[in-house]
Amino acid sequence: MSKIAVAGDAVVIVSSMKLEDLKKIQASKPDALVLKDKDGNQEFAISTGCHGEAGKFGVIFNAESNDGSGLACVTVARPALSEDETIEDAIVDAYGAAITQLNAVEAGLPEVLKEIDKARAEIKSQVTVLA
Repeated sequence: MSKIAVAGDAVVIVSSMKLEDLKKIQASKPDALVLKDKDGNQEFAISTGCHGEAGKFGVIFNAESNDGSGLACVTVARPALSEDETIEDAIVDAYGAAITQLNAVEAGLPEVLKEIDKARAEIKSQVTVLA
């Protein structure tokens, strides 16, 4: 499950997955990073890139957390507050849908990562270096 931190006017969304693992999944099984509706249309996607963002259609992670864990993160703007609104309510209103979808996608990613690692190990076992 992702985590959210607020500092000043920044909101940092921290994934439960490492950035390098998301990149591996993106390269090998990109469909695992996508939620689709019942008709097969893309509703939400996780990706990695140079410019991070988060919205109702997806999250682009562009950095690793600073605690040495390597978890993927993205920094987005803190939403404006109305007079009687808490920061928590503002974040839920602005990013709640994205966080809900993000958590749904991330729930299945550890298993996908295992499948990728198993397939890579199998392919590597078939490699013979002759010279």
